[in-house]
Amino acid sequence: MAEELIRHANKVIISKIIKTDNKLSEELAQQYIDDAKKTNPYCENINSDNNKYWEGFTEEYVYSYKTKTIYDDDKRVQDKDYDSGINELFKGDVFISKIFKNSFAIRKGAFSNPNYVDTIILPDINLICIIGRKDFTDTPKEILYDFLNENEITFSEINIKHDFLLWMLWKLYENVEISDNITLESFENLRVGIPNSSNIEHDNTPPSIKTQESHLELPSLPICYGLFNKKSLNHFRGEFIYDDNHFIIIIDVFKKETENGFDETSRIHILSSGCLEDLHYSEKLQLSLLFINELADVIKEWEDYPNDKKYPSLDYIDKLFEKAKEEFDETEASFKEYREKYSKKIKE
Repeated sequence: MAEELIRHANKVIISKIIKTDNKLSEELAQQYIDDAKKTNPYCENINSDNNKYWEGFTEEYVYSYKTKTIYDDDKRVQDKDYDSGINELFKGDVFISKIFKNSFAIRKGAFSNPNYVDTIILPDINLICIIGRKDFTDTPKEILYDFLNENEITFSEINIKHDFLLWMLWKLYENVEISDNITLESFENLRVGIPNSSNIEHDNTPPSIKTQESHLELPSLPICYGLFNKKSLNHFRGEFIYDDNHFIIIIDVFKKETENGFDETSRIHILSSGCLEDLHYSEKLQLSLLFINELADVIKEWEDYPNDKKYPSLDYIDKLFEKAKEEFDETEASFKEYREKYSKKIKE
């Protein structure tokens, strides 16, 4: 691999989760990997401003490295500790699936560091993940979807929606696990926001409200205020337990306007903390892909729930209002003290 196409230990940002039918065989997965690099190889291009840029599928999957300290002749030097890679997924000693993967690289200029998008295919469990920053995934996604359609492989994107985030918060409050295998331990950060507001009546509430909160049973006043004013949950950070492993996850929900209203898509950033701390990228994938596959199943099951299971109970909605009112009353009391302080300053 050319020296320019190396990368430091990678983040696990799941931009697309795709589930397919059973037609996704190992042979077809390998065919996709071979076809992608033939039809769109990594090469130099010229943009509309006559500047060079590079993009395309690399000849080989690009492994990452971590920087480590070694001693050479008693001198302390930095060395690259390369990832050993991942070709099969196991849960403990149990084989789960073969892994087929490629790297799509983008260099915006001669002095830019490459950005990478990985397509990870697990045919034995009908799972595909596109991993990388959302703003670089369009080409790999389109080429993958064209291949799936040409080979008549039925597939669907698994996206987390606002109502699923609220459902998880409800389950956490009720002390009920979200599945037999996944537990939501806590939430830390939340944000509510709105989509394109051009068609929404004049609204004095902030377009986006974000809080940092932890060890709470219910969202705080600012989030409740946003929810009550027709804002949707679009950011969530929480800790999950799966298979005795702790995952710190950030979920972002995006809305785009379509002919039929708004579509919700999502991105999952699995932080390099908890059970992923100090691991190589492939070691992170070994744990994360198992969690993502289980979470995808939970989302698909949730989508088919009857409404009384799919949406929070009215008791929970009432609790949100009670919590917001309690915090507002505390704010009102604090305001009176604050006002009195300035009243005294004015009179001095």
